[in-house]
Amino acid sequence: MLEIYLSLSGGSIENVVITGDFFSTTQDINRIENALKWASAREESIGEKLSQVWRDDMIYGVDVPTLTRAILLAKENQVRL
Repeated sequence: MLEIYLSLSGGSIENVVITGDFFSTTQDINRIENALKWASAREESIGEKLSQVWRDDMIYGVDVPTLTRAILLAKENQVRL
C-alpha cells in the first residue's frame, strides 16, 4: 500500500508525504520528498525530479512511472479547503 499526501501552492508541490506499507528507508523517502518540494506539479517535472534521485528498489516494487502516476492521482484527488 502506498499513500501520498500532497499540498500545492499554485502549480507547484509545496509539500509531499509518502507513507504506507512498503519496504524502503526513511532516508530514501526523505530524499524523494525533498526532491519534489517546490517542483512543478506537472507530470514531466515530477518524473524528472524523481529520476534525478531514484535508484533501483528505492521503494521495493515501485518504479518512477508508478510513483509519478500515484503523485498525479493524489493531485487529482486533493481536497481543497
